[in-house]
Amino acid sequence: MKRVAFVFGYLLFLAVLAGVWGVFRTSAAVLYPSGEPLSVFQDSVFGGSSRAAFSEEDSLLSIDILARSGYESPYAGVKLALVPEAKFAFGNWQDLSRYDSLSIEVATRRMPQVLLTILTSDPERASSWLEPFGPRFVQHSIKTGRQFQKTTVALSDFRVPEWWFSFHRIHTPDEFTYLDRSFGFLILNGFGTMLGIPDEIQVKKIEVFGVNRRLGTILLFVALAGSIIFIGTVCRNLRKSHNKPKEK
Repeated sequence: MKRVAFVFGYLLFLAVLAGVWGVFRTSAAVLYPSGEPLSVFQDSVFGGSSRAAFSEEDSLLSIDILARSGYESPYAGVKLALVPEAKFAFGNWQDLSRYDSLSIEVATRRMPQVLLTILTSDPERASSWLEPFGPRFVQHSIKTGRQFQKTTVALSDFRVPEWWFSFHRIHTPDEFTYLDRSFGFLILNGFGTMLGIPDEIQVKKIEVFGVNRRLGTILLFVALAGSIIFIGTVCRNLRKSHNKPKEK
């Protein structure tokens, strides 16, 4: 009877671990709305004349954009802080490498694409993070339309563009994105934006999500420890049973 109860307890132990994994296997973080500050990001720092303005109402971010000629690749949009500036100044980043995908609910008035950019701190260029193009720009373009649509993108699809390496005179581009050192997120006009014509980007929500690898590792170690204890107890009991003197 004790053996049956012991086996049942072990199976219940595994079932509880499986249940915890089933409920908490996915981890997620909301990038917007988050309460972190927003700011305008536009090509005026390099002599361009593109302009952006934004407003928020009921967790809806509206970005008015006017892209103008005067800069090689006119851009305008909004920068979202991922960590408070006080923490960022002391090297506290948001670790987006923990997640697998990013989803965004977005609509545009005219432009067919929106350029999403994650700003990360390059450890080899730590002193340049305050410069306009000092951080690494990890980018991906998504298609948009007049109606709100939820687009999901794998974070592995975000890449550092060639222009960033050329700007910093890096002749041998690498594949490092440093998503574990993320501190900002840009929403900019994408390819096909008409110059000189007012446009608009609206955003309802931005979220990152993925498998909770940290919890998975913890549960795996707990399961292994429990299994070792179970197997060891079974083997010990079998030895005791085998060595027990037989009645004549």
